[in-house]
Amino acid sequence: MNKETILKIIQNNRSQIAAHQIFVEFEKLKKKLQDQIDYSVSLQQSIEYHFRGEKIPKRIANQCPFHSEKLNSIIDAGER
Repeated sequence: MNKETILKIIQNNRSQIAAHQIFVEFEKLKKKLQDQIDYSVSLQQSIEYHFRGEKIPKRIANQCPFHSEKLNSIIDAGER
């Protein structure tokens, strides 16, 4: 192999590595965005349950535990 061929191989490998790194970062951002969307939907559902005077189910509370706990504690205090 001559020097030019070796340089082309190195450049090609660098491009492949860079493309892979971009893909990995994109997947991380996509997961983070989906987590934020899931949280927002769960928070909205928590508020809806609260305004109906119902306790927030665990499947929803697991997505946004802080707010669900606060809203459920208000309902619990009203039941006493």
